[in-house]
Amino acid sequence: MKQVKTIAVAFFFATIFTANAQDSIERVVETSTTAGHWSHLPIWGDRVEALGYKLPAPIGIGLYFNDQTMPYEATSDFSLGANGGLLGGSNIYIPKGDVRIDGRDQSLQLRADAWLFPFLNVYGLLGYTKGHKDIVANTENVEIPGRPLLEGMLQAAGSITIPIEYEATNVGLGAVLAGQIDPFDWHPFIMTAVGAYTVARTTATDNNIYTTIGAFKIGQRYSVPGGQLAGLVGITYQRVDQNMKGSYSFKGTDLERLIESVNYNVNLQSAETINMALTMVYDFGYAEEWSFMMEYGFLNWNQFTLSLGRRF
Repeated sequence: MKQVKTIAVAFFFATIFTANAQDSIERVVETSTTAGHWSHLPIWGDRVEALGYKLPAPIGIGLYFNDQTMPYEATSDFSLGANGGLLGGSNIYIPKGDVRIDGRDQSLQLRADAWLFPFLNVYGLLGYTKGHKDIVANTENVEIPGRPLLEGMLQAAGSITIPIEYEATNVGLGAVLAGQIDPFDWHPFIMTAVGAYTVARTTATDNNIYTTIGAFKIGQRYSVPGGQLAGLVGITYQRVDQNMKGSYSFKGTDLERLIESVNYNVNLQSAETINMALTMVYDFGYAEEWSFMMEYGFLNWNQFTLSLGRRF
């Protein structure tokens, strides 16, 4: 995966800086892209195209693959109800500051969108996610009132790790504001601002994952063989909130003598919310109706996204 990410970034920079500047001038539209479209979208599209701007076909559908690894933090104390073993029947509470959570999600999303106005796109998401989270709780300072001997044994264990595998289905809604500026009278900069909200229902932990996303990107678009290539750099806001509740068995582990299984409950959220991203978009086809997107997120968590879409 690291090699793929390196190739993606290298391709991004190589293509942008070797593109022929002469070919990068915006082409004046000879025939309208959206005039007479059955959807009558986008509103005011004919006026914008009359000014010489080329608009994409208004309706789109795409398939997105996303791979994300990020840290989380507990927002509530880690509650453990012990079943079996020497601690059977005990309720154990570990302070949220002593809990560390790491997770990785891989998702496949189907996205349908429409340009309502030349500057406003709205979209809906339907997706599937396969995820993994490791909850690591430090037990060195744990307290179990009335059971000092067992408390000492749990403190000596050092930590409790609960690995959780889950699947989830999600729905989401989002909007994109888009525009361009040409402050140097050279070649316009394209800008996009994105806002989205998704709700995912997990199967293993029987709870919801709520994700709020915001992003701002700026870059340029160039004529290249076969179509148009855009390169953008941006900043991303992403917050994930989740309540994780379930049970886990320690049978066959070093903790089995103390605890055979636990019922756990903890609230968590993403430890970091700000990230950077490099994005490449290649539009190709007879009327540039096909689009390939590749994005690499870095700084506070690693994220890699690929998509293929078509516009109608």
